[in-house]
Amino acid sequence: MKWLRNDRGAALVMVMLIITLFLVFIMTMLTQVTNTARQVATTEEQADARLVAEMGVDYVEFILAQGRMDAETLEELLNEIDMELDKDREFRIEVTRSQSGSLDYKSVGRSGNQDVEIENTITIRTESGKKDVET
Repeated sequence: MKWLRNDRGAALVMVMLIITLFLVFIMTMLTQVTNTARQVATTEEQADARLVAEMGVDYVEFILAQGRMDAETLEELLNEIDMELDKDREFRIEVTRSQSGSLDYKSVGRSGNQDVEIENTITIRTESGKKDVET
């Protein structure tokens, strides 16, 4: 029973235990930092995708400000819009015609892996032989 009272090696066991606790703490912190960085990147992509989708709406408003056009011409023109801003960002316009005669369009902005959609309606009214476009 002499070996039970021997303290040799106890310091090694304590050092190994402390190193293990430090490693667990460091790994936990590293995981949290990595997850936070990923969340920040996703949030930035979502915000950027919303701005790109709003850019699509502004582009449609710019086209409407260029002059008066009938619903068919406007629908064809809007359906052709698919703009790539750079390798990670783009917007496209999707147009559908409602039964009331208005054009419903959706601007879809993409940034990285995130898509954001903004919906809007264009109403085309005819008064005394001329057409008026209203958004």
